[in-house]
Amino acid sequence: MDTIVLPDVLRLAKATNLKVAKEAFFVLANMTSGSRQHTDTIVKSGVLRQMAVLLCGAKWGVQRNVCQLVCHIAVAGSVEHIRELVSEGCFQPLVALLGVHDIPEDQSILESVKSLFAFAVSTTGGENQYVALL
Repeated sequence: MDTIVLPDVLRLAKATNLKVAKEAFFVLANMTSGSRQHTDTIVKSGVLRQMAVLLCGAKWGVQRNVCQLVCHIAVAGSVEHIRELVSEGCFQPLVALLGVHDIPEDQSILESVKSLFAFAVSTTGGENQYVALL
């Protein structure tokens, strides 16, 4: 059922109506707790850039749901998923939310940064953009 619903939820996440997008991101965050296939589909859908924008300036309810989604992807996703989060600009606005609202979100954000740090340490050669980001 999730694979049938996922494309519609992704479409709703890209809605200009933030109330609709907020609920869609809540559903997507829950879906990333499931299979890696769902996470992969979400990452490849093109929604990450919008997530970075929403983390920077949306109301807290929207930011919270996007924050949860980014954190789920960062902690449970693959190395490629972390690479995509970084390239789409999701980590810097995520870290900027530390200490702003809820302690549970702070813990999730710190877990995400820990995943990015582990990835950065394992990445070698040339100028390491992941270490520079940290």
